[in-house]
Amino acid sequence: MYVADSSFIQDPRKSVVENGKYCTQRYSTHEVEAIYHALKVTRNKYPMDLRGIGLANESWIVKYKARYVLFEMIIQLLELSDNPLDEFSKSIAYVTKGAFFRKYAINFFEKSKPFVSDETLMKFSSFQPLNIHLTYAKVYESEHEYEKAISCMEAAQKYGGSENLYFKQKINELECKLVKNSPKRSRTMSEDDIQFEKDIRFAARYLIDYFNVNYI
Repeated sequence: MYVADSSFIQDPRKSVVENGKYCTQRYSTHEVEAIYHALKVTRNKYPMDLRGIGLANESWIVKYKARYVLFEMIIQLLELSDNPLDEFSKSIAYVTKGAFFRKYAINFFEKSKPFVSDETLMKFSSFQPLNIHLTYAKVYESEHEYEKAISCMEAAQKYGGSENLYFKQKINELECKLVKNSPKRSRTMSEDDIQFEKDIRFAARYLIDYFNVNYI
């Protein structure tokens, strides 16, 4: 198993903030070091064909602003790849971006799903099948795709225990939502959200070039 490296200790006091929020236009040395550590570990640990999912595996345990930048780097680095593991990695990256990017997460997940087995995911500590099935059950539920959410919960149940009441209760809840089929609320990104994404994309592109990273 590829176990994500947790040797770099992040210190939230060393993050650049403004008005109580992350400043996405300035980065401390510590924040850049956290990003570089994940890149270096990925380069040294994983063969070239696993670097995409390798970086996702390492980035999953990273916190704070560095996490946003690393997952955006994955999206940019793998943009032109149709390798199923890379498609899965892009999906995970979009999951971390939240509600406005769930459609992208689902799109890449469904492209990868026929080719990326649970046995493959078991090789990466951050992507154990139970957690992945639960993650995508939540993604599908949030998008009101209840049949697919139920399918993911049933897959998770195989790993979490067939007698575990949580799974039975959650599946029943999803089945009720499927019958009710309430309309999904429309969402619009705020100006702050748009600027945040723009800044993160710029930082990711800059650091890809600065560290000369290339995965495909």
